[in-house]
Amino acid sequence: MCKVSNGKFCCRAKHPSVGKAKNFLCFPKIKLIWKTKGLKQDELAELLGLEVKSLSLIETGNGFVSAKTLEKLISVLNVSLGDLFGELNEEEASVLYKQVLDKLELIKNNPAKLNTALMVIKSLV
Repeated sequence: MCKVSNGKFCCRAKHPSVGKAKNFLCFPKIKLIWKTKGLKQDELAELLGLEVKSLSLIETGNGFVSAKTLEKLISVLNVSLGDLFGELNEEEASVLYKQVLDKLELIKNNPAKLNTALMVIKSLV
């Protein structure tokens, strides 16, 4: 994470003015945390004082989060900064596992997509 001159933190590997940047994996974890806590995206956005689109951009690594918003995020979700960047806990992993199963359910009748999913999974294990 880099701090840019306007006091906001960038969740990308490069500053956006330096071409296409890779996302860090830290911000997609925000979504897992709020889902685990039973919140909806619009509810979290409201609690943070953000538009849903802004929160979505932060989650996907395509937006910036101010230090103030990051502090609110930690407070509202009742997590530490380390929790946002660390490993998944058991409950978060369970939510993620369910999301994977839900997506597989959507493609269960498509052999080509199932084969692709299997190849991806095999490459991970």
